[in-house]
Amino acid sequence: MTCAYVYRLDRPVGGMDDRHRLPSSGEFEPGDFTRLFQAVLNTVDFVFRQGVNREALSAALKTVQHSYDPAIKLQAIEDRGNGFFKVALGVPDAISKADFHQDLMQSYQVNLAQIESRYQTLLQTQQQQLAHYQQTTTTLTTILKQLTEVTVPVASDCAEPTDPEIASARSVILTFWDGSLEQGFPVTADIRVDSKTAPFKFHASLPPAPELAVNYQQWQALYRQVFSSCSRIQFDSPDETTNVSRQELDILANRLAANLQDWLQSPHFRLIADKLREKFLPDQTIRVIVQTEDIWLRRLPWHLWQFLDDYPKADVALSGMTLETACCEPHLRSQTRVLAVMGSSVGIDVDVDQQLLKRMNVSNVEVVCLTEPNRQQFHEALWAQQGWDVLYFSGHSYSQVDGQRGTMQLNSLEKISVEDLQIALKKAVNLGLQLVILNSCDGLGLAKELCKLKIPQVVVMKEPVPDQVAQCFLDYFLQALEKDPNFYTAFHDARQQLSSLEDKYPFASWLPTLFQTATTVSLPANLAVRPKAYKT
Repeated sequence: MTCAYVYRLDRPVGGMDDRHRLPSSGEFEPGDFTRLFQAVLNTVDFVFRQGVNREALSAALKTVQHSYDPAIKLQAIEDRGNGFFKVALGVPDAISKADFHQDLMQSYQVNLAQIESRYQTLLQTQQQQLAHYQQTTTTLTTILKQLTEVTVPVASDCAEPTDPEIASARSVILTFWDGSLEQGFPVTADIRVDSKTAPFKFHASLPPAPELAVNYQQWQALYRQVFSSCSRIQFDSPDETTNVSRQELDILANRLAANLQDWLQSPHFRLIADKLREKFLPDQTIRVIVQTEDIWLRRLPWHLWQFLDDYPKADVALSGMTLETACCEPHLRSQTRVLAVMGSSVGIDVDVDQQLLKRMNVSNVEVVCLTEPNRQQFHEALWAQQGWDVLYFSGHSYSQVDGQRGTMQLNSLEKISVEDLQIALKKAVNLGLQLVILNSCDGLGLAKELCKLKIPQVVVMKEPVPDQVAQCFLDYFLQALEKDPNFYTAFHDARQQLSSLEDKYPFASWLPTLFQTATTVSLPANLAVRPKAYKT
């Protein structure tokens, strides 16, 4: 039997017309009709009128796969607007479609109820913690004042910076004392208007906000799913991120941003932003340093703080609880020396990084590249008696979940940690190492270890970074240095420029993260002198 074409409605209003014809023109080729309608017969559609919870759907799908057949597959999720979703599952012939539909919907509702119950429990716990926090605010403030009077130096205790540009820099140090997102934080703000005036000190606090950790975990899980793995990766086309994934990623990010804004707008913390607006003008450059060891605070997108919207030249750096008043002076050398380590290039292209850096090889800047070195070669390079001003790493890396440690992939066989390099890095610091840039993935654990070695400035990517984003960040950073040798400004401009890639690489501007170990830092001399940047 041969079928030339069909109409999809048996009694269309107004009679048959080509809007309901399949195919719209011409006729089916031999076998097309069978393949098309066999797929339709083997598909079960589910309708969700109030949105679809992917976590509950995934759990329900696993249940029916176990009960019926592992070959059952999710074929499509269609957003029809206004919360109406259509989900299509591929089901083998032998399965009763009616029974299957009923069982999956029942499993979905059970899982959805469990998820909602879990969130209600979390909300109730948060409300109880908030009530406890409100009762103990006075006590926390008293303890905070006692702590800060002992541990935070005032201007009279600090050596006056010698560089006039650094001496006139404006800054605020936000110190988060012992606490957590579950308990809340006492906070100290030290505001420096200029180098001659003692810092203004304010005490504040933030209430419990356990939902921020949940929000970030949800966003992070989907982000890492979209970008496949925790390694610097490259995509062939922007279609790698599906419309559904991108939409959900945006929803989770907006939820995280909104909850972060609400938290930072809490009455006992808003005092700090109000004081900053009193002390600074919107067009002034301000260095904001978040001093904390809490991994969740380090993961939060601080650049979304509403205060920074009003101060476009302000940006946030992270620091540990031991923040020096000034970093060591750079060593005087005839050339600024850059050690560029190109690690394992499996699945990525580090040649672009190398080309960008080599264009800095001018009379007063020397760039030495190591390509997939072994451990001994890396050690020997760091021990060079001439010393280094900058260490740059490009390749694969990752950190532990708790953000305590990290690992770099040197070559296809060898990995190395900061602990493995500890002695060599201390030697390099003693010889003038000022800046480490890890243009690789998941670097918070590596940054924590590097800061312990008193390296003045460390730049990492906090999550997996696509290859093009890493390359463009380096290019933008070098271009910014050419225009303005202020490191803080260059980092700020390079991070913001990554937003131009976010149609293809969502949340690229969230990734670069700056750490510093001293209140006053500067770039090595001559680093910004370079020819026109290479274009990626």
